[in-house]
Amino acid sequence: MRVEASIAVNHDDLTPGKDLISGECVGSVAEVGGTHVAIAGAHATGSLLCVGDLISICSGTSLFLAEITTLETSTTDPEVRGTLLATVDTITRSIQPGISHYPRAGDAAFVPSPTLIKAFLEDRRFLYEDLTNTVALELGASPLCLSHPLSFSPEKILGRHCAVVGTSGSGKSWSLARVLEQCVSNRGKAILIDPTGEYRTLSGAVRHVHIAGGGSADAHSTEVNLPYYQLTEADLVAILKPTNATQITKLRAAIRSLKLLNFDPRLGLEGNLPKAHRHKFPFECALAEYQDDVSRPENAFNIHNLPMQIGLECVDPIRSHTESNYWGGLNATDYNDCVSLISKLEDLIQCRELEPIIRPSDVESLIIALEHFLKDPSLHLLRVSCEHLSTTNRVREVVSNALARHLLGLARAGRFARSPLILAVDEAHQMLPSTPSLLSNEYPLEAFNVIAKEGRKYGLTLCVATQRPRDIPDDVLSQVGTFVVHRLVSDADRQAIERASGAVNHALNTRLPSLSPGEAFLLGVDFHTPLRLAMARPISPPISNGPDFQASWGAVAIQ
Repeated sequence: MRVEASIAVNHDDLTPGKDLISGECVGSVAEVGGTHVAIAGAHATGSLLCVGDLISICSGTSLFLAEITTLETSTTDPEVRGTLLATVDTITRSIQPGISHYPRAGDAAFVPSPTLIKAFLEDRRFLYEDLTNTVALELGASPLCLSHPLSFSPEKILGRHCAVVGTSGSGKSWSLARVLEQCVSNRGKAILIDPTGEYRTLSGAVRHVHIAGGGSADAHSTEVNLPYYQLTEADLVAILKPTNATQITKLRAAIRSLKLLNFDPRLGLEGNLPKAHRHKFPFECALAEYQDDVSRPENAFNIHNLPMQIGLECVDPIRSHTESNYWGGLNATDYNDCVSLISKLEDLIQCRELEPIIRPSDVESLIIALEHFLKDPSLHLLRVSCEHLSTTNRVREVVSNALARHLLGLARAGRFARSPLILAVDEAHQMLPSTPSLLSNEYPLEAFNVIAKEGRKYGLTLCVATQRPRDIPDDVLSQVGTFVVHRLVSDADRQAIERASGAVNHALNTRLPSLSPGEAFLLGVDFHTPLRLAMARPISPPISNGPDFQASWGAVAIQ
């Protein structure tokens, strides 16, 4: 939590403004119009300043910070134009965003000191603050003061959800690793969904687990599973993808019957519940008795009996008009409609890629591993590797959504009210469902969307990283309060950030494709203007190197 700032008490050796400027005068105010100011009269202006730099204007006991927007050096009297950003009281050293009054013509302009630039960029209230007990994330340095790394409160970066975006090779993974390392160093709690395994280098108070794959490239990682009975009906529908109303109706009925059979086995025969020509009364009585258990979202039944049960559900609702308390015989039309679903389910049950879900091995459940992590004060990051999970059948989407849904349930129960939790997702365009299906309105994989809308009030916030922001669901991206934007080349990606943040103007849009690796702009509601930052190298950089053609091709040629 941010601690209330306090002013340093020892000002005896400080003359007003002396520690706020550095270097010689770069000109004087020639014109002021609203928040716009023109500086003229400095013969060396062109060699000292660049567009985007800050200048300070001294006016009485006030000092104004302005950002240079235009440089005119072709004339004999060079001119600088800028936008006024903040007012500094040279007596109290307080920094107030915006302009309380205006400079006057003739006021001298200087290069501000690195200390002032750092305090302004970090959005401090005072130039000198007591930061002893303040929690802060040190992310990198601004080109305006490279020798003074910048730190920001977790509330500023993560409080309103965060997105780290950039093309491949732009430094996106390093930035996410840096943010997570800073969370760990401040003894916070974070969970990382790692689809590629590149963050296995993270060390310290970190637990690594991986779903499926048996052994892992990381000797410190533990295998876990996510059994189907810990998923919900919506998760199962997402995997099976029924194609018509009959299939979804019979699938739901079969799930309900098998759940009921799990609590009252006397109703069934060899693990299934036949209905053709049977009396409905025992079924209805059992359903009334176990209604609450059957209504729970978890799939508490034997999934291997589900294909047959779907077929057993394909019966007429009554045997005859005089025997409405009996089910009728086989309904051939319904059964034919469900044949493709039954065949698909039989294939999926035998599918090797779905073993961690359908046929889980005797290892720890991801949900249990999560609970142990949350209760262990010595652990601050849980990395969940999905590198061994198949990309088919929406398995990765289902697993990530199931984890997010479980965390959302814990958040609503108040688990994170006093100790916030960060849920980070790398390659989020792979893990967050964005393609709607015919049944997406009735059975959506919407845990991330709900977290984005309401999670922060429960202490659960998102940090998503992606190469393709245009593929992130609008419900998620529109709720992000802070963007770390690395190089973006695609117009569609830049437009997605512009729509979501409202902070990408034409000038910034033209600069994003030319950012160097590791450079990014911080945008968001807590940043007055886009802040260019050279992100700091993480202590344990993720393994995101590309192919080494020189070594591999050269070795083949020599052989």
